[in-house]
Amino acid sequence: MFEAFDLPAGTTSFVVPANSLPIASQLRWSVTTENWRGYAYADFIAFDTGTCPGDVNNDGTVNSADFFAWVNAFNNGDPSGDVNGDGNVDSADFFAWVNAFNNGC
Repeated sequence: MFEAFDLPAGTTSFVVPANSLPIASQLRWSVTTENWRGYAYADFIAFDTGTCPGDVNNDGTVNSADFFAWVNAFNNGDPSGDVNGDGNVDSADFFAWVNAFNNGC
């Protein structure tokens, strides 16, 4: 999906509303400006929105399937089970997963 819109003249900043960007997506901002001579400039900035911490199976939601994926990752030492991002797959990740499950993506 591609969406574009113009901001009012003189706008120097724009805040993207919380939870309005899709999770696990790569997006691109494009800013076009015009100076007093009429020259236009365009800047493109690509970024990833990241993943939801509890979405262990990367399907965009946190649900019971992620719990079973986490248990499997925990049992096998798979880094996908590192929900809290500390570099270890341990019981702290379980509590981080429960928190993510309760908060949703």
